[in-house]
Amino acid sequence: MVMIKIDNKPDCCGCKACGDVCPKGSISFILDEEGFWYPKVDLDTCIDCHLCEKVCPVIHYEGVNTANSESPKTYIIQHKDVNERFDSTSGAAYPAIAKYYLKHGYYVAGHVFTPDFSVTGYVTNKIEDLNKLRKSKYLQSDLQGVYSQIKKLLNDGNKVLFSGCPCQIAALKTFLRKEYNELLTVDFTCMGIDSPWAFQKYIQSMERQYDSKLVYFKSKSKETGWRDLTNKMIFENGNTYFGTRNIDPNLRATFLDILMRPSCFQCRFKGLPRISDITIGDYWHRRTVKDFNIDDNTGTSYYMANSKAGEEFFNNIKEEFRCEHKEASVLFRGNPYMFKSLPEPKDINRHDFYSALKNEDFKEVVDRFYEKVHYESRIKKVIINILRAFKRYRFNPFRCIRFIYYNLFCENIDIDLADSLFLVWDSVDLDLKKGSKIKVKGICTLGKKYGHRGIIHLGENSELSIDTITSETSSFDLTLGESARLNIGHRTIIGNSARVSAVKKVSVGGYSYLGGNSIISDNNDMAICSDEKSIMAEPTTVGVHCWIGQNSMVAKGTTMGDEVILEPNSVAEGNISPRVKIKGFPAYIVKKNIQWFKQGI
Repeated sequence: MVMIKIDNKPDCCGCKACGDVCPKGSISFILDEEGFWYPKVDLDTCIDCHLCEKVCPVIHYEGVNTANSESPKTYIIQHKDVNERFDSTSGAAYPAIAKYYLKHGYYVAGHVFTPDFSVTGYVTNKIEDLNKLRKSKYLQSDLQGVYSQIKKLLNDGNKVLFSGCPCQIAALKTFLRKEYNELLTVDFTCMGIDSPWAFQKYIQSMERQYDSKLVYFKSKSKETGWRDLTNKMIFENGNTYFGTRNIDPNLRATFLDILMRPSCFQCRFKGLPRISDITIGDYWHRRTVKDFNIDDNTGTSYYMANSKAGEEFFNNIKEEFRCEHKEASVLFRGNPYMFKSLPEPKDINRHDFYSALKNEDFKEVVDRFYEKVHYESRIKKVIINILRAFKRYRFNPFRCIRFIYYNLFCENIDIDLADSLFLVWDSVDLDLKKGSKIKVKGICTLGKKYGHRGIIHLGENSELSIDTITSETSSFDLTLGESARLNIGHRTIIGNSARVSAVKKVSVGGYSYLGGNSIISDNNDMAICSDEKSIMAEPTTVGVHCWIGQNSMVAKGTTMGDEVILEPNSVAEGNISPRVKIKGFPAYIVKKNIQWFKQGI
């Protein structure tokens, strides 16, 4: 009788322990239509030893976590080194644990991206491999062969750290079939594991959009803030993509709960006691003033010591962290799926979704299903947004009437009030000439209640496109000449007295910051005069996630790559490579391959 035969998909978590334990190599793994692997037994070589059944964590889940505490010591932690936090996806708990093992020559068994951005198990004792192991990978990891490697290392007397999903920890324990003092296990808050095939479809979609191969990917990239859960991509052509939870197709699909393995909706490894020695994860909570010493939006973790080994180990790394002792119950509000499985989505036909993915673009499929699930009547959305704006203006009659005019009746403003708001305080003057247009996407907030006056001037037939932008003060200047084009990308921040001037075309990428008194221009005449046609202009481009320093200028004809820092009191000219820091007049490169983020965002 063959024991491993999956008739009910929720009965297989895809750990691949059965393949490792088979003495005849009779078990292979076949991908289903959703891209998840399931075991298939070669009946001609199977000797009916039942070892595959004995190591299955789903069958034997009740016996693998009984020794751990039901009231584990729990700490809220944040690494003291901001660079460690920035390079991690949370508060840098896992890198500190793994680094301790690697620095002492011990072994770490974790997960790494392959060149094609699949995820596979990886065992090493080399400190230089730490960067491969760190950072979350929200995909099913292929652990075939890893269990056997770990067992051999343990039998040879080596210390081993193994991290993984709770089901993978359970699989290792059932595979080993005895306790090893040299083994330390770490799991994490697992909502569910996503389809590797669906992730490949996502990558292919983004590569088509950017017309280039993907060379770098990071989940929960910190440049836009930890809480945005941003996916960051860098492409071979140098372009950078940041996708936050509300716009990125992969994240939107994740929060539709459609990418997860069927077994995740009936997970046997939730709740307390935990299956591992240590559980780590994001400390999601509602921030208050007293929390700012440990949550500055660069990542905060929790560390749950489920066993004596987990509690003792914390002493090895504790000094690297700011930490507070908490009861485990405080994690429930922000991490409910640590204690219970996600409900299976009822509003999406799973078969239809994966069938559509076979032949259609990932983003198009996700957008279509997302709109179905999140559909609300347009009238309801418009009313909600208007009330939101009125509340922002504290129901001041003058400001509310001004809002209604610009958002509903002004022919120069192109806006869909069901999805967007144009919130311009009366401290900002709008001078919109005939045929000019402001295209608004998202919630754009310009100006403040009080302060110096700002100006938005659009010449005849000019066009300003803005997406969820904000200004730090009321003092700023956006000036467009006749038929000019100015595009300011998603969540760019305009600093105090910053100026952007366009006679022909200026483009500022999303997630950028324009420092105080900075200037971006496609011309040398910083004010648009009546004789606009005589002004010499060359299109100017600022890439995604660029920092334009205080009192600095991006001169006409400049093409600035993504993720560039222009230091204060500098002038950028010509073509500037991505991911560099530049300064001077004209600006020159002082540092390459940089990463940056604005604290407090």
